[in-house]
Amino acid sequence: MRRVVLALLGALAVAGSATAQEKIRVVGQVLGTDGQSVAGARIGPSGRWYTRFVRPEVSGGVTADAAGRFETELEAREGVTLLVTDAAGSRGAFYRVKREQSGQPITISIAPMRKVRVTAQQPLRNPLPTFDFLLDLPGEGYLLNGELPSDLTFWLPPGKYKFALGSKELQGGGSQTFDLSGGSSTFDLKPVRLERTTIARNYGKPAMPLMVTDARGVAKERTLESLRGKWVILEFLGFW
Repeated sequence: MRRVVLALLGALAVAGSATAQEKIRVVGQVLGTDGQSVAGARIGPSGRWYTRFVRPEVSGGVTADAAGRFETELEAREGVTLLVTDAAGSRGAFYRVKREQSGQPITISIAPMRKVRVTAQQPLRNPLPTFDFLLDLPGEGYLLNGELPSDLTFWLPPGKYKFALGSKELQGGGSQTFDLSGGSSTFDLKPVRLERTTIARNYGKPAMPLMVTDARGVAKERTLESLRGKWVILEFLGFW
């Protein structure tokens, strides 16, 4: 019995140790491009979904003191990408903190956001109210994603990015890498040519033949055709 108890305590200790190792302690100071400290700067993890994205905003996180200094602890196995902005959200930076930097003082310099614009060539008669987008840091992976307004303009801090555009109705734009380092004028991405998705190409067309062979509450061999004129909800479950 004693051995069982000790084994359980050992397992709990290992689990607790593993949990502690998944956190990174970030200590640093936020400065402007002029070298002056940025009081009230906001610091938090970058990964986030945005509705109607205009510029990156820190959700949660911590606030720097009057000298621009901050300290926080974040869950991350390998590293974490920070989003840092001033209180007004007009200056910012993305900063990657590696696990080996945990607890070591860092200095993050934030610079004015730059306007980015993309033109979408699309076959739909009526412009979409929003577009879906995905933004990555090259070589470091996911940064943020969400919806862009129909004018397809947004603001980002200086840096290198990988951008992709699409929607439920449109696809095929591919991705493009761009660099916002230097300059202050509006940065125009390459035009994105989009085509209708398979779903969009079938809007208004008859549904494909479908036969139910086994479903609770539905007679076997029921076809979709037999439900013509009635509301039908199809729910597909998947794992990925």
